Amino acid sequence: MSKIKTGLWSRTPKLLKLAVTAVASEVKEKVMNLEGAKLIQERVLFAKKMAEQLGDLKGAAMKVGQLLSLDAGDFLPPEALEVLQKLHKSAEPIDFAIIEEQLKNELKEKRNLFKINPEAFAVASIGQVHLASYNNEEIILKIQYPDVEKTIPTDLKMLKFVLSHGSSLMQKSIDLDPFFKELENTLMQETDYALEAHYLERAGFLFKDDSRFLVPKIFPEISTRRVIAMEKMQGRTIAEWLKSSPSKEAREEIGKNLFELFMLEFFSFGFVQTDPNPGNFLITDDRQIVLLDFGATKDYDQDFRTHYVTILRAAYANDYEEVLKCSQDFKLIDPRESKETCDIFVGMMTSLIQPFRENKPFAFTDHEYYKDSKRYAFEITKSCKHSPPPEKLIFLHRKLGGIFQFLKQLNIELNLHEYWLKHFETRPL
Repeated sequence: MSKIKTGLWSRTPKLLKLAVTAVASEVKEKVMNLEGAKLIQERVLFAKKMAEQLGDLKGAAMKVGQLLSLDAGDFLPPEALEVLQKLHKSAEPIDFAIIEEQLKNELKEKRNLFKINPEAFAVASIGQVHLASYNNEEIILKIQYPDVEKTIPTDLKMLKFVLSHGSSLMQKSIDLDPFFKELENTLMQETDYALEAHYLERAGFLFKDDSRFLVPKIFPEISTRRVIAMEKMQGRTIAEWLKSSPSKEAREEIGKNLFELFMLEFFSFGFVQTDPNPGNFLITDDRQIVLLDFGATKDYDQDFRTHYVTILRAAYANDYEEVLKCSQDFKLIDPRESKETCDIFVGMMTSLIQPFRENKPFAFTDHEYYKDSKRYAFEITKSCKHSPPPEKLIFLHRKLGGIFQFLKQLNIELNLHEYWLKHFETRPL
């Protein structure tokens, strides 16, 4: 691939084509009543087309594909999911000449301070990763695609157009502006590598006394807003680590630490890396977890956390009125929604908290729990007429959902009630 397309008219046809492909695939499944191997084959074919087109576009479009590979884990066959997961690491790289030009533009004469491997080490949605040698040390260079920030408004404008017209057809009066504003802010934030470097250094300070987690150091002298240089860390991705057939004890240790990581970030630090991309974590031979990417980090102040915990405590206690009142105050559910919609919403909240309520190990492979979660998600989406997706929680819940998916892959059980007592029940508001 030579370069990424940034204009509305150059990207829209591919996005429209993908939408048409999705509809056609769904119609084909229903009309032909596909099942078994034929159904899997059809979905794998669609996943391949999606991965190719989103990977080619890069930017926000590729990010959507990466997010789908995380969120679709319970309804896509493993074969299709495996195709989409390649977007995290194996998308087509852009020509190195473009990367080299970007380095020279950003670093000027400092470009001569290091040697770089022209072969891409990894391909991300907004940048490309290369190995380099600097001061006799092997480092990682993440170089942003030229003008990639221009693709974000383009892709989101198209997506918003589709969703807005869909809401209109379903007779919904949902204001999607706050949701898309939050989405755009987060994606644009990820293009600011100087901010990410700041967050990496902050995370390094926060976790410096916790031997369970490692954070790479930054080389600020050869980093800019579009180039970030960091220490190369040793370790394997979660998928690679699982292929080594780790013991149950090892899987439980990693699982506990991943879950505790989220609890520490939100409750203790109010500082959460919200992107659960599996490529953002490595596991060392000593079972330490390496935290690599802080581009989508968000701060949650004490007031936000207090409101959030209040809703969760009400859901834990099965207090219908309190869940509804607190959720309306927090703008999770619009007061204009019908009684039926409110019932679905409260049912969803109390169901989601169920694993924390029982004082026994919860199996993250529990199909009934995920089945109920999907059913509630479908019902609330269908029923809501005025409530947009909760922009305050979308990335926070994405991180938590990603952690649940990781623990599901680890095939372990954890007593989540103990986490409830530690982080929710006894925490002063």
